[in-house]
Amino acid sequence: MTSESISQMNWNKAAVITTVLIVLIPATGRFAWQVIFPPDYLLYYVTPAIVAYDSTAQAIITTNAGSQPQEDVTLYLPSGSLDPENTKIEITSPKQYGSYFRAEPDISINDVTHKGGYKIPLGRLNPGEEVRFAVASKDVTGYRSYTLPISDVRIESSATVAKEADGTPYPDHPDDLHNIYISASPYIFALFASIIALIMLIGLLYDIFFDSHKKQMTRLWRQMDDLQEKIDKERRYQ
Repeated sequence: MTSESISQMNWNKAAVITTVLIVLIPATGRFAWQVIFPPDYLLYYVTPAIVAYDSTAQAIITTNAGSQPQEDVTLYLPSGSLDPENTKIEITSPKQYGSYFRAEPDISINDVTHKGGYKIPLGRLNPGEEVRFAVASKDVTGYRSYTLPISDVRIESSATVAKEADGTPYPDHPDDLHNIYISASPYIFALFASIIALIMLIGLLYDIFFDSHKKQMTRLWRQMDDLQEKIDKERRYQ
């Protein structure tokens, strides 16, 4: 095989590798980006109930943890979860994540009844914003304390269904070094993992399409074996 044909073959292999990378890298990058920064990602957390004498207070906090706004965020509750005659609710305006909410329920739960249950519109949430639905109920019978049914809570937007969070609070000071590290560590890990995966992919493609030292030695030994076999055959028939 001449040097020109080898050079042409290498250029053809380089063209194949370039084509594969052009197609694969954008698709892989888009997938990795959506894993790290999901566009539609709603979270909610049901706070523990606070009972004082004959009154119960509780709240559901919904957060847009995705990278794009969520339209028509709505909370659904079953009809038997609250006492409609003695329950007041509050729907706060959206605030940035970690903001302080002042609970002052003053809306009757009857205002949000819908088909045998409760449909509470939470509005539009931009990325990093959260809204709180607060409930205050009074037990006038003395026999039952109403609390929100955590297993029956359903929150959804026009794009996705919310997932239940663990309610772990974050520090209020984002400039704290530990908080910065905790917040950035998943992205740093994802960056290094992507770089390592890309290096491994390029190395694999190089080994497949280009000659490595191991392949060259293997081919050389095979050629020597073929030559030795040819010499032995010629000697046999002399």
